[in-house]
Amino acid sequence: MIDYEIVENFEDFMKLESVWNQTLKKSDMDCPFLTHEWMASWWQSYAAHAKLYIVILKISDEIIGIAPLMRREISYRRIRMNALSLITNGHSNRSGFIIVKGREDEALRILIHLSELKQEFDVIYLDYVVANSATDQLIQKYLKSYKNNFVKFKSSNSPYIIIDKSWDDYLKSLTKRFRKKIKVSNAQIEDDSRLEMKEYFDISEDDAFSKICEISLKSWKSRENSAIASDENNKKFYFVLGEKSTQLKWLHIFMLTCNSMPAAFLYTLDYGNKTYLLKTDFNQDYDDIGPGILLFSYVVKKIFNNSRIECDFLGEDDDYKLRWTDNCREHTKYYIFGNTIKGKLLFYFETTIINYLRKARNIVILNK
Repeated sequence: MIDYEIVENFEDFMKLESVWNQTLKKSDMDCPFLTHEWMASWWQSYAAHAKLYIVILKISDEIIGIAPLMRREISYRRIRMNALSLITNGHSNRSGFIIVKGREDEALRILIHLSELKQEFDVIYLDYVVANSATDQLIQKYLKSYKNNFVKFKSSNSPYIIIDKSWDDYLKSLTKRFRKKIKVSNAQIEDDSRLEMKEYFDISEDDAFSKICEISLKSWKSRENSAIASDENNKKFYFVLGEKSTQLKWLHIFMLTCNSMPAAFLYTLDYGNKTYLLKTDFNQDYDDIGPGILLFSYVVKKIFNNSRIECDFLGEDDDYKLRWTDNCREHTKYYIFGNTIKGKLLFYFETTIINYLRKARNIVILNK
């Protein structure tokens, strides 16, 4: 017997914690960003204008799939659209459906159910989907098997280190110049009396979060409104997540101080046998000591020595991350347009007018 359970209020969602995380453990997406704790922290912080629409697929009373979705407005080509989307924003890093391994074919019913809602929404927006994951393959299978108007874009490309060798052997795989820089940085932390690396496993210990916010406000990210302390919702999210992560023993904050003053931090999560470098920032007043390389040299070495199997840098493939690794995890976003007037018009605009403008631009460049 096939059954869909739709969860639309936060109280009912909170009752799902145990079964949610048990289902996640059986999937190929077992990461902190899809845990019940992450979702609850996100919703408490960012969901002011959104409404839950979580789809739980059951077959013979067994949960085989969960789609963590919400109703909200999004902007597409500067046009406001009524959307059904994954529970994500710029702090989410990774998302998708939670699908029990071996039940992928049956889980296709989640997307078939969503297709029945295309008269209600301008677009179904699925972001931060890991390329070739069960979710990605499910979406692609659905798009090939059923008639849909959609576009697909690259979302992010996140570097990560596979830890399958010793720290010394890993260093040998890096360029000679960068290897030397790492060794000098680690020696500097030990030898420079001004510097100290502190580690916190409790978000409230020694006012750790207040110090994170202090650093955050004096960083370049603050000017772009992407720092933790530049937005009250961000502050709430990282503090609430920190409280939950403290209880679960995921949290590990590294903080570099200079003359006892907070200079840089790296907010990480130890989940399963992997470490996720969730958020980092440094006070620009300490630019002269090179806080970024000092911090990462210490932390990455520590992760190797803590017997993890992966260090995930998350985010984009920034140059400073690619010095550490060539491995990148690609993420994709899909816009599946609804059968509304706005959905049909935007799909036509995207696939006809935008494509024409792209081709015209390429012709101009070739003729220069």
